Amino acid sequence: MNLLRAFEQVLLHAVKLGGKFAAFENVQKRRRKITFHSMRRFVKGSISDLGYSDFSEYVLGHLGSTYYRRSAKDRAILFRKIEPYLTYLDQQSLERRGADLTNRLEIMERENQELKHQMQSVTRLCKKSRILKNKWDLKKREYLNT
Repeated sequence: MNLLRAFEQVLLHAVKLGGKFAAFENVQKRRRKITFHSMRRFVKGSISDLGYSDFSEYVLGHLGSTYYRRSAKDRAILFRKIEPYLTYLDQQSLERRGADLTNRLEIMERENQELKHQMQSVTRLCKKSRILKNKWDLKKREYLNT
């Protein structure tokens, strides 16, 4: 059985179990709400959004870049890393992870602002230090010349 037929069987089973997304989209019963292609788009988009565009092409079976060469072990490690983002049924976990990332981003933005303010203070002190050194050198020369 090819992959497309297997996917169709999964959708039929999902409809029997009451799955509304596996049902047909229109009355002509020509298109389902979830299709094989929509699942491919979901996978491609999810992996690409994580920054692994070349790997997304590999997962879809495309030849992709001739420069993308990873060992099977590296690909397995990468897949385990992105697998939670492909698991769309565990919505609560994804929402928690998203909230955690949002919190971490906010903390990093605050720290970044604090560091900017500290850098500005250091820059001001350096300028004052140079001005004071110049004044000191000037006074020193005046004293030595008298």
